[in-house]
Amino acid sequence: MRLFLREKDEAIAKAWPKKRLRDFIVSRLTAAGYDATFLSKENRLRLQQGFGPMFRELGREHPRMSQTAKEIVPVDLTAMQRQSFSESSLKEHGTVWSVKDEAGTFTGHEVHLWEQYQK
Repeated sequence: MRLFLREKDEAIAKAWPKKRLRDFIVSRLTAAGYDATFLSKENRLRLQQGFGPMFRELGREHPRMSQTAKEIVPVDLTAMQRQSFSESSLKEHGTVWSVKDEAGTFTGHEVHLWEQYQK
C-alpha cells in the first residue's frame, strides 16, 4: 500500500505512514472478522479503491457510470442483418436464447440444424 500511495500522490503517502496504514488495515480486518496477519488480494484491491477518491482533483467534474439506462433506443430485430457463428465458438464462449417453438425465422437446411442443436 505504501508503494501504491507513493506512486499516486506523495502528499497522501506522507499523511499515511507505515504505522498508520498498518493500524488501519489491522483494525478493519479484525472488525470484519478476518485474519489480521493476511491481506487477501480482494481486500487489497478494496483498500486501494477506498483511497481512490483522495486522488481526484478538487473542483473538477468526475464522470460516473450509471447502472440505469437514460435513453433507450428501440431496435427492430427483424430488420437486423443475420449473423452466423461456428458451433464450437458457441460451445466455448456463447449462449443462445430462443423463443420456444420459434422455428419460423429459419429457412431451408437451417430448420433441421436448429432442431438438431436443440436436441
